[in-house]
Amino acid sequence: MVSTVSSRFAGGRAAVLLFGDSITQEGTTATGGWAALLAAHFSRRADVVNRGLAGYNSRWGLQALDSCLPPHAATALATVWFGANDGADASLNPRQHVPIDEYKTNLTQIVERIRQRCERVIVLSPPPIHEASYRTVFVEPRQGKGAPLDRSLAVSQSYAVAAGEVAAAT
Repeated sequence: MVSTVSSRFAGGRAAVLLFGDSITQEGTTATGGWAALLAAHFSRRADVVNRGLAGYNSRWGLQALDSCLPPHAATALATVWFGANDGADASLNPRQHVPIDEYKTNLTQIVERIRQRCERVIVLSPPPIHEASYRTVFVEPRQGKGAPLDRSLAVSQSYAVAAGEVAAAT
């Protein structure tokens, strides 16, 4: 019995790669977080490898991709979730902002490189920005009342559409 169990898990276990920004990274921090739920779902079939990189945009994610790929022989499924930081306002947050055309190119390259190891790649769109909550939780505690927002619902929607276009084309 022990040899059956150990052979089942030794080297032959596939990976599920979660690759993205802080939304991915923090998917295991909360009870019932999306990454934690996936890890529970796949617990006997695959190792869920969370490679969420807080603060990263698609440009930095593309540069970091090779060091984030799981060492497993097979990757059964991968998610790619960038865009929340890419869509930051270029004048208020030039460090994180990535123009939408470059974002699409970066996502395409990320998906194509992951597809070399994994057929099933899911591109997730950046979530909508609830501006009032974003202001209260992220902007005002750091920059004070009345500080301008570096994210908006309209821009997050355009990056979500771009992610959908990449998903459909790849």
